[in-house]
Amino acid sequence: MSINWDHINANAYTQFDCQWLSAVQRHENKVSDRQHQKRLEKQKRIYQTLVKFRQVIESNDPPKTKEEAVKALSPFVAYLFWSLFRTLAVKVIEWAWDELNREQTT
Repeated sequence: MSINWDHINANAYTQFDCQWLSAVQRHENKVSDRQHQKRLEKQKRIYQTLVKFRQVIESNDPPKTKEEAVKALSPFVAYLFWSLFRTLAVKVIEWAWDELNREQTT
């Protein structure tokens, strides 16, 4: 079965409230430039996490459980330890695991 990674990425941005907003949407929602930059940074971290997640999932020995997926990505998550994004990275990995399994059962 083919995995639609674009769909997973788009859903992740929506799930973690950092989907792309047009200038009109930013104005209507009163999103400041600073808030928009934070949103883009969060989106970047989620993308990086999903790229690593994809590499692990498509490896010769992919994880069989959500816990194994988080553990397999622990070096990447440890790299983010200094950052506030560490917790976000774990949440993204767990969410992506659930999303991937949900997508494969439909």
